Amino acid sequence: MAREKNFKYIELFNKSTLGIALVDLKTKKILEVNQKLLELTEYTKEEFLQFPIYSIIELSNTSLEKEAKLIKKDGNHLQIISRTFLLEDEKTKI
Repeated sequence: MAREKNFKYIELFNKSTLGIALVDLKTKKILEVNQKLLELTEYTKEEFLQFPIYSIIELSNTSLEKEAKLIKKDGNHLQIISRTFLLEDEKTKI
């Protein structure tokens, strides 16, 4: 059951039409990104995972849902709505 549930979440993450990044709250390190976010920004996954989140996103306020600018690889900006969700696993909050 848990394995099946995990598979569903992984599929949702990978096939989403929205760009998604999982970020460690303590370190601000990007842990994982989906294909849609890579397409939007034109970064490779390897490049994306090297950045702290705030080096590629410019937030306009501090609420959980905010307007922001996502910085693409070519330096251009994409206007986005950033939504923050707190997830917990057995080991840590992510």
